[in-house]
Amino acid sequence: MTLTIALLVIAFVLVMMEITFPSFGLLSLAAATAYAFALVGAFEQGSATGWTFVVLGVFLLPIAIGIGLKVLPNTPIGRRLFLHAPTPDEIQHGTTPSDLMDLVGTEGEALSDLRPAGTARVNGRRVDVVASGRFVEKGSTIRVTTVDGTRVVVQEVAT
Repeated sequence: MTLTIALLVIAFVLVMMEITFPSFGLLSLAAATAYAFALVGAFEQGSATGWTFVVLGVFLLPIAIGIGLKVLPNTPIGRRLFLHAPTPDEIQHGTTPSDLMDLVGTEGEALSDLRPAGTARVNGRRVDVVASGRFVEKGSTIRVTTVDGTRVVVQEVAT
């Protein structure tokens, strides 16, 4: 009877290991074999013992899978499989990047035609912008009038 119980425990430990370690089904095959021998040993003890082991298998298999899935994120493979939440320091608060607010009132050059959206170079960096008013041709001098969230609004500087 001790060997039968040991085979049952081994079977469910192997199921948990199959979830946490990639073995291409070898651990599952070993678990199924151990469970089959446990059932044979239990039915040799008696019909009631055999059916008790079958019921134990039905209830313990989901528990073993659940424990394996709980352990999985802490394994080296699991750490590469799952995403982790950012730390509070990594989270940017608000929708307006502070460096875009610094662009208000500065002048730059339209790198593409602004009809009304396009790209401009302001303070030496490329910025996606929206022209307020009419069409602005590529190469024109523009001025940043407002920043609303990540939307940079510009207008053409009259020359």
